[in-house]
Amino acid sequence: MSTSLVSHAIDPATGVATIRFERPEVLNAIDLASARALRAAVEAVTGDARVRAIVLTGAGRAFMAGGDVASFAAAEGEVAGLVHAILDAVHPAILALRAADAPVIALVRGAAAGAGFSLVLGADVVIAEEKAAFVVAYDRLGTTPDCGGTWFLERRVGRARAFELMLTGRRLSAAEAKDLGIVGEVVAEGTLEAR
Repeated sequence: MSTSLVSHAIDPATGVATIRFERPEVLNAIDLASARALRAAVEAVTGDARVRAIVLTGAGRAFMAGGDVASFAAAEGEVAGLVHAILDAVHPAILALRAADAPVIALVRGAAAGAGFSLVLGADVVIAEEKAAFVVAYDRLGTTPDCGGTWFLERRVGRARAFELMLTGRRLSAAEAKDLGIVGEVVAEGTLEAR
């Protein structure tokens, strides 16, 4: 099954479910509609007994560039309500992925920023293309990380490094992310899906 914002499919032969962010024109940035589509996709996949592995990935040249800040600006005085509505959809999806019996594998091409980085941090296995980039990004908005970012990041890299990354917003290359234990494997461009 698929929506125009987040697609999901289950290969009946292998039991591999794929959830793909489908907004490449905005680097898969998440808005309210795509947050709700993510929750529906996760519910469908985690509720299917055939699923043996769950793959998270993004269409186009990015995994996910975080929140769709343009949609926040369009909300004018209702930004807080919009952000809460997005999180009301995304947080249960993250909890369901963490509770799933199947391992969650993040395939990262391009940027994984903000909420996208948090989703990567919550995955069991992370495979990234060599030109992938990882950034907390919340420092640019003057907000605290959400989507489990603070919890996952500290457990992956330790308190001091997590604190530094959250304060500075420093961009990590795929190689740096591998050295820190965020990424398990780095592959050449164009080989991500095959791997």
